[in-house]
Amino acid sequence: MQRSSGEAATAVGMARELVRRDHAVDVLASTELARSIRSRIAVTVHELGRDLAVNEATARRVVDDFEPSHVIFADFPMMAGFSSGAAPLDTDRWVEQLRSMHVSLFTLDHLGYGQGPVSLYFGPPHLSSHPERIPALPEAMQILLPCPIHEPGPVGGRRGTPFRVACPPPCRDPEAVRARVRARLGVGDEPLVLHAVSQWTRDFCRVFGLAYYSILPRLLQWYFTGAPRAVVIVSVNGAATTPPIDRGGARVVALDSMDERAFGELVASCDLFLNENPFSSTLGRMVVEGVPAACLVNSRRLTEIHATVPPPLRALALELEQHRTGSVFPYRVLPLDFRAELQATGLFRDNRFGKTFLELEAWGGEDTREQLWRLLWDAEVRRDLREHQAAYGRALEALPGAHEVLGATAGSLR
Repeated sequence: MQRSSGEAATAVGMARELVRRDHAVDVLASTELARSIRSRIAVTVHELGRDLAVNEATARRVVDDFEPSHVIFADFPMMAGFSSGAAPLDTDRWVEQLRSMHVSLFTLDHLGYGQGPVSLYFGPPHLSSHPERIPALPEAMQILLPCPIHEPGPVGGRRGTPFRVACPPPCRDPEAVRARVRARLGVGDEPLVLHAVSQWTRDFCRVFGLAYYSILPRLLQWYFTGAPRAVVIVSVNGAATTPPIDRGGARVVALDSMDERAFGELVASCDLFLNENPFSSTLGRMVVEGVPAACLVNSRRLTEIHATVPPPLRALALELEQHRTGSVFPYRVLPLDFRAELQATGLFRDNRFGKTFLELEAWGGEDTREQLWRLLWDAEVRRDLREHQAAYGRALEALPGAHEVLGATAGSLR
């Protein structure tokens, strides 16, 4: 994919583990992701651009030169089913070439798209022209289920093998890192709330004319105004505010996207994580590292928001809607909706991951404010969440890693 940083993070984690076990790894990646991947792991990365013929030639050359025993797609349903957002490649023809070479074929299935054919809108349904059609997987392609986010244990009717995704290396001396990062941001003993957004989310909001991240600083400030203590909110690749704004004891600092090491240091320094995507790899990382986390979702339409929330939030919702009609809509994943798709794919069915963070209404008013404060200052709430995170972490530890799960399949690694 061109902007799927979560899928890239899984691929990098797998490549690190395989290289560490003395296997040779080559990566084909979109031009947009290639630089990031190169900065994280020392393997050869071949770029796939916007030209179908060039990409086809690149894929053939890499396969002929590298002679792989395994080819792992991340994630094949997106490449085969989306009309945009993926580097163009004739996946049917490429799969036939690989099968003729007796290569073992795998796809990562991050969101459940590999479970069977499904139609979905890759954007707000009411603002999109047509749904995307995800086809059935080619015969003989095996499914790998990255954990997090999937349920590590058995789930009735689910296809694929769950495996443990290797997380980025932890910070050395986290206390020193925490002190240094907080000092650089001008944070003393105040709670530090980290908010992060994937690049694809920002891109889609821009394409659909959604101004959510322009009003987000004021939305978050309202939730933390009057809190028991002053709060610093750092939004990475999200809140559009320069310079930092400080109102009512809630200061918002906007940072651009950063490299893996710098982001890891920020993770080690925060007290609460927020985002708008319950399926993000970053949220999975927070869960593994024991950081209390919440995902902002929306189940309300503008009329209901107008009737139920305090005037300041009502004004923000109206401002958002005035920027583009239809900007305030129900969603599980901003800016996609994804409520019906979640039911169809069954990703959170019998999945302990869903208990490791809270889903809070983005326009929930006083109720959301109270729950955010509890996530920061209620010892019992934080302890309960960490217990669920720890239980999920123990289940992860019992899973095979990338090397083991590939070695247990046809064309096993040696």
